[in-house]
Amino acid sequence: MGLIKLTMLPFVCSAILLYLWYSGRITGLITVICIGAFAAAYSFIQSCRYGLFTGVHLNKFDFPKIKLYYKEYQCNYKDLKERVMKELKDEDHNMLKSKATVNYVAIYYDSPASLSDEDRGRACAGFALRGEAEDDIGINKVLEMAKFQIKELDCCEAAAMKVPKIDDLSYSVSIIKTMNKLWECANACHKGAECLFQLEEKKEVSSGVFTGDKRDQYMFHSLLATATIERNSESSTPIRSKKEK
Repeated sequence: MGLIKLTMLPFVCSAILLYLWYSGRITGLITVICIGAFAAAYSFIQSCRYGLFTGVHLNKFDFPKIKLYYKEYQCNYKDLKERVMKELKDEDHNMLKSKATVNYVAIYYDSPASLSDEDRGRACAGFALRGEAEDDIGINKVLEMAKFQIKELDCCEAAAMKVPKIDDLSYSVSIIKTMNKLWECANACHKGAECLFQLEEKKEVSSGVFTGDKRDQYMFHSLLATATIERNSESSTPIRSKKEK
């Protein structure tokens, strides 16, 4: 829906200019110049609105205490939010617009650079409940019926960068703009940061890494334990000498 709204104005303006050219009121050269100038100006303004020109700088951030309803996924991270939203019925999406605080949250466990297949990225994603939403019977019932798992998470120190929350496209902008750079920053500045997070609030999208003492509480994807067991098994396997072979 966000993409349709974003392209509606340039489409209408282009149609008007083409009609004026077709009816002979303006020349083809003027039409091309006007469409090109409008497209450039419109693209620049929208890029500023969505924060495309802002730098990727990590700043101190307190990831809030939340009641998290989540599901585990292995998928391309660009498709993650769409898959989460499909877990709910259309009428249930209204809870995200309620006065109660319900925010989309995603935790990513794999750097895209380390994946041989982008469709195998491990993630836990769902909805964070805070304040009145934690005890809201309707919201809790909707998420329970959709078979989301529940996790209580304490406040944790983090480092994050933010982009403005304009509409649903802000999620995609944040993924495309920050994912690779955040993994680089995590490896360079925060050794041991094994996952990234994304928290969508009413006016901004925060993307970052957990840095506090409680960051281990976010490592709850079931495949993490499997990978750890496999690594430990490989490291404990004795190396056979040529004579033994």
